[in-house]
Amino acid sequence: MVKAVDFLRRWSSPIIPFAIFMISLILLILSITAFLIQTELDHASHTFAVQYPGSSLAEWYFLSFNPEFIDFGPSTAIFAVASSSLIAGCCGIVWYMVERWEVKRISVKKLCITTCITSTVNTIFSVGFMIYIDIIESKAQLPKFKIDWDKSKFTREFYLCAALPQVFPNVNSLYGFPACDVAKAARYEFHVIVCIAVMLLGLSLIQAYKKLMEWRVDNQRGNVEMLINGMAHKKGYSTERVSAGGPPSGRSAIPATPPPEVSTIEKPPLAVLRAQGSSLYEYYHRQ
Repeated sequence: MVKAVDFLRRWSSPIIPFAIFMISLILLILSITAFLIQTELDHASHTFAVQYPGSSLAEWYFLSFNPEFIDFGPSTAIFAVASSSLIAGCCGIVWYMVERWEVKRISVKKLCITTCITSTVNTIFSVGFMIYIDIIESKAQLPKFKIDWDKSKFTREFYLCAALPQVFPNVNSLYGFPACDVAKAARYEFHVIVCIAVMLLGLSLIQAYKKLMEWRVDNQRGNVEMLINGMAHKKGYSTERVSAGGPPSGRSAIPATPPPEVSTIEKPPLAVLRAQGSSLYEYYHRQ
């Protein structure tokens, strides 16, 4: 465990906190972009319909831009992952800023735990929904006859990229923008979000483990200090410094030479820790 703590101490400050900040920022931007892409596709899937090529008005045969057989499960999954990624990215950014600028009003421990929990939940959701979307897209098949479309379930990407071009080769002219490319970009970006979420989870767990070791060492040193001072007072010794004029009034004389086992632990001033940019654990480790 000592080797692991030394390795984490060398590499986690300041590389890992800054990496968490940058990855959280990238995850935040990707989440917002995913929201914008899905919103664009939702606006494109309006209630308009186009007459089927080769049919007459008497047949009244139209193709809807937003048919009822569209499966919106993948789109809902992307919205859900974008929301959870947005929360995880915000937690990572706030954690870095609070720890970097030493904001005392916010507990670093609570932010550490919150970031790890949100990153874990976001990663689980992202990986699960990615597998779900890939399976749905891989199983999508186009029926042989158009009349069977109503009995099938198409994802939005499959409908824009495979089904609708069978009837209207120039789909982009109907929507006014490259709808198929945008739908594919949404799924590809989703895979990038999953990779970034996994990276954020790994770095968050490493930084949390390092902080846990530091807090544990600080608590142990505080307990040792309290134990030594308590033993000194119990045996009749004092760890206070005696002035040149003699012992304080009303107290017995303090032995000139304290026992070897009695010692005092002096904590470094807060200004020294800030100037060195290190924690209490790192300060004692260098002594």
